Amino acid sequence: MLNDKQVRDPIVQAVPHRIVFTGGPLGGKSTVMRYLEGAYDQKARFMTEVASMLLMNGYPKPGSDVEFSEAWLDYINETILPTQVAMENGHLHAAAEGKKKVVFFDRGMVDPAAYVPDGKKTLRERYGMDIDLVYSRYTMVIHMQSLACADKEEYERLCSTNPARYDTADMAVERDAALVEAWKDHPNWVFIPADTDLETKLQQVLQAISPLLDVEIERKFLVREVPAELLSGVASSRIEQFYLMRDKNAEVRVRSYDDTLFELCIKDTAGRRRLEWETQMPAQVFHTVINDSLPSVLKTRYYLPYGPHTLELDVYDELNTEWDGATSTKLCILECEFPDEKTANAFVLPEWASDALEVTDDPQYKNSALAYTTV
Repeated sequence: MLNDKQVRDPIVQAVPHRIVFTGGPLGGKSTVMRYLEGAYDQKARFMTEVASMLLMNGYPKPGSDVEFSEAWLDYINETILPTQVAMENGHLHAAAEGKKKVVFFDRGMVDPAAYVPDGKKTLRERYGMDIDLVYSRYTMVIHMQSLACADKEEYERLCSTNPARYDTADMAVERDAALVEAWKDHPNWVFIPADTDLETKLQQVLQAISPLLDVEIERKFLVREVPAELLSGVASSRIEQFYLMRDKNAEVRVRSYDDTLFELCIKDTAGRRRLEWETQMPAQVFHTVINDSLPSVLKTRYYLPYGPHTLELDVYDELNTEWDGATSTKLCILECEFPDEKTANAFVLPEWASDALEVTDDPQYKNSALAYTTV
């Protein structure tokens, strides 16, 4: 039986995006995930397929150690499901600590439905799975259709070169259809057909995930006062931010976290939904490109857990703001990033910041503007 506490663990919501790759054998998901490891290494964590991990590390294999049977499927599924949820939560915890934007999973918790009689019904009744709850753990499910569905002869030829492949073409077609049935009710299910080349499939995947991973959705608030006890013991970073270019359409900046982590970022300048590209850079390059004449901001960023979110409170070193035309305090901006517009719209400030002023669309409070002027 599944551990309900693990399935409901709030760590799931601490990472904005959780994306499952699924599909029948030889669909291309492993190749696509290897590409994504290079393209999104700075933003993502990647979790390997649990079944493959077990079979490569001593679990009895059908065809060599045991006969392939329903009994064997039952035993391995009883091993996969608790291992899957525990590993997912571990990767999500590591992603949240590392400020990663996404975790990619090679298969998800509903995949075993394709390998047991009666599919999702069996997962509910035998393993105690709440399917809708499990769906909610993932922001997107990408199904890459098995090659067998488009070309059985080519599938059989490729399988003949890999003794680890035990599914015949007919079995692969059946498994693929069962995986479609298992996942098609997920609210963000994407189907990549097998009758295209790998490059086209990759482009279809990138088209699906880019709006999630290459877009920043955040709201910003000008905070009047921050309770001192709120900042006691919380994680923080010292940030130096230098602007290399800024115009009405885009900005380019480099940033240092505690003089140990260095980033280059390019983003557009409009609204709370912004295109963003960033990558880490070597310390030597960072210190080569910066100089005292570049517009810059210095601030301390505090990371404040708040329900499923992590709020970022930036306290600026040399910038002040006035309240009621009299009281002057250090400039404090509270930011929160969201996985989608719906979540952003539903966001409610914590009680201690209930009188904060939203400045998401106020250009004078953008970091690039603050680097050039004093508020």
